[in-house]
Amino acid sequence: MKTVMKKTKTTKFATKHFRIGMVTPPDKSDIFTHSLEAMCELGFVVSVLALGDEKNQKRLMDVSDKYKGQFEILEETPQNEKKIISQSDVILFLSKPEKSLIKKVMKKGIVPITPFCDGLENFNAQAEKGNAFCFAEGNFWELFATIVRAFENYKFAYDWNNLQKSVKKSAE
Repeated sequence: MKTVMKKTKTTKFATKHFRIGMVTPPDKSDIFTHSLEAMCELGFVVSVLALGDEKNQKRLMDVSDKYKGQFEILEETPQNEKKIISQSDVILFLSKPEKSLIKKVMKKGIVPITPFCDGLENFNAQAEKGNAFCFAEGNFWELFATIVRAFENYKFAYDWNNLQKSVKKSAE
C-alpha cells in the first residue's frame, strides 16, 4: 500500500506570534535576506528599519511583497526604532552592536540575538543562565538555528520569563 502525503502551502510551525526586530543595517545582507524568507516561512513576524543600500532595500521590498502581514519595513526614524524595539520579542544583530543600543534593548527586557560579543552570555535553559542568544558571525546556518532555538525557548513561559529577568538585570 502506497502512502501519499498531502503537500501543504506553508511550513509554518510558529503557533505563537514571535516578533523579530532589526534596527541596525544588515551589513551581511545576503545572509539576512536568505534567513528572512525562512523566518517568514516559519510564521515569524519580522520588522526592520529601511537601512542599507538601494540593492538591499530592493530585496527587502520583494520579501515584503511576498510576505504581507509577516514582514514590514519601516522608515528609519527614532519613532520607528522605538516602535520596533517595544513590539519585538527579540532584536537581531548581524554584527557586534554598539553597547548603548544593546543596553537600550535589554533595559526593555528584549532579548538580543547577536554574534558572540563582550558582556553577553548565551542562554542555557537547563542552567537558567544567560542573557542573549549568540551565534558565530557570518554563518547562515548557525544564525538560523539560533533564531529557532530562541523561538523554542519563547514557547515556554517559565524559561522566557527567567531569560527576560536576566536580560533586564544585566542592563542595569
